[in-house]
Amino acid sequence: MVSASEDFSHKLIIIGDSTASIYDDSLFPRIGWGQILQAFLKSEDITVIDKALSGRSSKSYFTDPDGWVTVLNNLTEGDYLFIQFGHNDQKDDDRHTDPYTTYQEYLSIYIDSTRARGAYPVLLTPIHRNYWNGDIINDSHGDYPPAMRALAEEKEVPLIDLHAKTKALFEQLGPEFTTSEIFMNLPEGIWIYYPDGNLDNTHFQENGAFEICKLIIGGISELTAQPEMTLLQDAIVPAGRVIAMPSPDLSGIIRGMGVYSVGQELILTAADRPGYTFLSWTENDTLYSDKNSINLVLDDSLRELVANYGVVFNVTLKQLPGFYGILEGHGYYLPGEEVTIIATPKEGYMFNNWQKDDVVITTDSMYTFIMEEENVIYTATFEEFLGSTEIDDFEDVRVYPNPNNGNFRITGIDHDSYVEIFSPQGELVFISVASDNQQDLKMDLKKGIYLIRIKYHEKIMVFRLVVE
Repeated sequence: MVSASEDFSHKLIIIGDSTASIYDDSLFPRIGWGQILQAFLKSEDITVIDKALSGRSSKSYFTDPDGWVTVLNNLTEGDYLFIQFGHNDQKDDDRHTDPYTTYQEYLSIYIDSTRARGAYPVLLTPIHRNYWNGDIINDSHGDYPPAMRALAEEKEVPLIDLHAKTKALFEQLGPEFTTSEIFMNLPEGIWIYYPDGNLDNTHFQENGAFEICKLIIGGISELTAQPEMTLLQDAIVPAGRVIAMPSPDLSGIIRGMGVYSVGQELILTAADRPGYTFLSWTENDTLYSDKNSINLVLDDSLRELVANYGVVFNVTLKQLPGFYGILEGHGYYLPGEEVTIIATPKEGYMFNNWQKDDVVITTDSMYTFIMEEENVIYTATFEEFLGSTEIDDFEDVRVYPNPNNGNFRITGIDHDSYVEIFSPQGELVFISVASDNQQDLKMDLKKGIYLIRIKYHEKIMVFRLVVE
């Protein structure tokens, strides 16, 4: 009999086919049952390692370099090996095995090798496919399940009869629910990675894998006659699901939903997709949070949240004749939202106007409007600042603006110089003569962006001034 210690976790290694194997996020909600079994077992006692490989039979798993040889090298005393094959053994290709000869022979190799390492094999019969005759499941596995049952009895190996258990479960749930909620039959327009829907009567949605794991945990609990199963039975914990869907469908990508041990903390994150923006999380039609990333605890067998999204319109900003300014305000906005776009010319250039569809909208560099069109494009036009074609560096001249009141100080001047201030539209709004080394210029400039031009020693220098 095995026992747990505080600093050691026994491994539960799964070998099998695609019904148990791991799938990445790009195939969600497709899930293999081995991918989520850990949630049903205390991780400090049992570490689940899913080594199932899609498309493998008992024969091809043995010969695959990523299959049996890697598992055998990692089996240690006190570990468990869950063995589930049959889906692909019946295929008419080089994976094929005969139920009562080669199928049992390969299963025997796994059983005997596992026991030789001091580990414990457990057999699992293949899971029914979603094939029906009225309200009765059709058996598509032939002699493979009874051949595994016979081998388990002969070798006194613990057996979890998923073939029998899934028949009972699916017939209890009925053809319609089993088809749409257990197997990977998806309607179009709902799942991010299956926008055109999906038809698959072999592999499982997350809910299907969850139900299979519940059958497996039930099977473990029933194996009271085998003392080596005690540690697994003692490690069982309740598990549940966190369901988090975007509304409307296909409007966002949700991370963090899945199967967890009850009491486990998790993080849900809602990311936007083009044309939508996140608004809030709701649970049972009640506001949960307006933050796109939330922490929660699975405190029951099921938590179901909705990430609410709003349709947004796009603002695109362009500039002509070249990249002579900095544009702000592009992006996505809700219909009816107030939008402000700003064009800031670079030194040596001035802003002319904002245009839409080649029509001048305003000559103000800052323009505010209400978002009413799905996609709107504004173009900022600039031109080279008059008299600034011969700009030279002034090593000693500095301008120190005070953006709060429009005043500024000029230092480094030792000769009479003209100081001119222009609005972004090129209008002269101030002119003065500076003759001292420190020239304080006081004026009441309105909020905006200005250009200061200093004529000094027959040279010209341009500065940018922002009044907030």
